[in-house]
Amino acid sequence: NKQASEATYLDVRGYGIYELMPKKVIDRPLGTGDWLLMHFHSGAITEIGGVKTTIENPFTILWEPKNKQYYAGLHPEALHSWVHFQGSYVRELQEQMQIEINKPVQLSGETFALFLNLLHEEFNQLPSANILNSLFSFLFQKMGKEKKHENLDNKIPENLVRVQNYIEQNFTNAIFLKNL
Repeated sequence: NKQASEATYLDVRGYGIYELMPKKVIDRPLGTGDWLLMHFHSGAITEIGGVKTTIENPFTILWEPKNKQYYAGLHPEALHSWVHFQGSYVRELQEQMQIEINKPVQLSGETFALFLNLLHEEFNQLPSANILNSLFSFLFQKMGKEKKHENLDNKIPENLVRVQNYIEQNFTNAIFLKNL
């Protein structure tokens, strides 16, 4: 891997697919100096805003350069996948897709694995900058889409709120399905 400055558009520095997590806590107070996108396939312990947090479900974190990275597996067979990268394109994508940084976000492990397998395939030959840019664009768009989908899922539809209000206001009366 070549050394690249922040002026570089996109430089992939390394990646790992379905690797066993180290059997210890990883605590990098100053991060690694580049972006790190890591997917925890079976949850993990991490630090969010200075608070150590256990997350049981799979999740992904995008750590920005020089940001504290703290994580540990929940069990000895815990798997994670990761990619280190740098360049101005990363910030463009992160801002455009409104991806939260240094916080857990939802992304399926299958999507992350597909991305990394395609990345690996590209690096098994002379890599194309256009294909690499497209792969990162795909991944960040999926993360943004999952975030929007998650926000929609958490919002109770207005019609159901009206039904709930009707039931609460009329619980002492007979309630008929046609009224609901």
